[in-house]
Amino acid sequence: MVVVGGSAAGLSGAKIAARSRRSVLVIDSGAPRNSAADGVHNYLYSEGASPSRLGEIGRAEANHYGVQVLPGTASSATIIDAPIDGASRFTITIELQDGGVRTVWARRLLLATGLVDELPDIDGLGERWGRDVLHCPFCHGWEVRDRAIGVIGSGPMALHAVQLFRALSSDVVFFQHTAPDPTDDQRELLAALGVRHVVGPVTRIETTDDELSGVRMADGQIVDREAVAISTFLSARTDLVADLGLEMTDLEMGGTVIGRYLAVDDLGLTSAPGVWAAGNVSAPMAQVINSAAAGATSGAAIHMDLIAEDNRLAVTELRARAGINQSHDFGDRVRSWMNVASGRFNNTARYWDHREASWVDSRNGGSDVTADDDRAGWGPSEQFWEPHYAASAPATAGPNAVLVETVEGLSAGDALDLGCGGGGDAVWLAQNGWNVTTVDVSSTALDRVALRAGAVGVGERVRTEHHDLARTFPAGSFDLVTAQYLLSPVEFDRPSVLAQAATAIRPGGMLLIVDHASVAPWSWADPETVFPSPRDTLEAIGLDLEQWDITRLENCDRSANGPDGQSAVVTDTVIALTRR
Repeated sequence: MVVVGGSAAGLSGAKIAARSRRSVLVIDSGAPRNSAADGVHNYLYSEGASPSRLGEIGRAEANHYGVQVLPGTASSATIIDAPIDGASRFTITIELQDGGVRTVWARRLLLATGLVDELPDIDGLGERWGRDVLHCPFCHGWEVRDRAIGVIGSGPMALHAVQLFRALSSDVVFFQHTAPDPTDDQRELLAALGVRHVVGPVTRIETTDDELSGVRMADGQIVDREAVAISTFLSARTDLVADLGLEMTDLEMGGTVIGRYLAVDDLGLTSAPGVWAAGNVSAPMAQVINSAAAGATSGAAIHMDLIAEDNRLAVTELRARAGINQSHDFGDRVRSWMNVASGRFNNTARYWDHREASWVDSRNGGSDVTADDDRAGWGPSEQFWEPHYAASAPATAGPNAVLVETVEGLSAGDALDLGCGGGGDAVWLAQNGWNVTTVDVSSTALDRVALRAGAVGVGERVRTEHHDLARTFPAGSFDLVTAQYLLSPVEFDRPSVLAQAATAIRPGGMLLIVDHASVAPWSWADPETVFPSPRDTLEAIGLDLEQWDITRLENCDRSANGPDGQSAVVTDTVIALTRR
């Protein structure tokens, strides 16, 4: 789940989803609507807290449950129509605040981008905005009670604002400015309330000693005031709206358009499947507490929608496994189901079968696996590996023995696991105190790892991220990056991926690479296959070895078990490098 917007609505939605064990990324541009305000009011238990302070509290609470907040701006989005269950998927391109660009993948989106208040064109108004120029009597009226207030009219609802502020002070002046002429009844009401009516355009807000002191009219007259109320045009931010096929709706009041918003249902769902919206982007008049509540509602709705999808996929997987288990030839039935599910394998396509520790021919009809195949918006790697995992039972194997013996003596920190597989490595690391980010191109694999981590009580230490490493790479720096059998029949620039992994390692951190160096006797692969040596692999990555200490660079033997109970000794390549 990706949330665009890191203020009250976005963080509230992210937090409630994360507390239900969802993987959540928040993209935060750091420009909330209320940033100019001295304090947030009517927010129960946090009365008067500054917007920045509430933001800090919200991010800390969300981070506690595993929410990742990424400083940046979502610049574009792409809808992916996934072949499984017809569910929508999304990629979002992010312009990071540090100048970089990152693309992330999401099953669901929550737009909480807020809005911008467009002020009337009056000199000096913007400089006082959020201090003694205000717009909402409920948000900030108490702070100017009993003071000399001016209401500047710019639309047909101006006299409505006059009445609201008159309830806060007996000294209110109505500056008609560009508002329509009052009716006779309205003039009578102004007189009854003791509100002075000043006709003509306002040209400037006057200040004295950095405090608002008056309103200047076009004829030069200055009317002493201590605070000014205005009506703004409520311009909802349209980040990603067009990309997602959505349209903004005019917000009318008194027959005049006073803003634009994104229409949603009671749970925040937009007209685009898989996309919710909450906060001022969908409710321009909402206060902070209302926006937070709307975000919580949408976050819960997204979680329930994902549960429904997960259930459908689980039933599909169960039925597939039931069909597989009735077959004498387990491998052929797996590959046959994969062929039906993805429609893309032929007798030259191969995949790495971790059960058999070998490359396996798919032996099915279909189209070739090619680097430019982008069917249904999925890259070739995802089209290959997602059906592979969806057709197989969840793995229960433990960690790689090489990982255990190499890492056991290290101080726990932040680890990145490239290619989560069954999750044995990520879960073991988490159980030993590491905070683990584990990535894979298969959503099924990632979901299973998250469930497995939660089942043994380390879910808070395991973050799953969806990446096709040929396209995107996880952000951040790490004390350990591990690549265990990072192999694929779908061509990708593996040395470049490993080189990028090396750049993500902090000083003193380790890069651990484990590859196959031999073929198991029961494998269908050519027993004469020649694997690259550890030195060959290291040279292909192209690291500056003056910056690294070589901890391990060797082939080592291990015991392996075959699909029918066989056992054999196989050889692995091990490369362990420590950044100086």
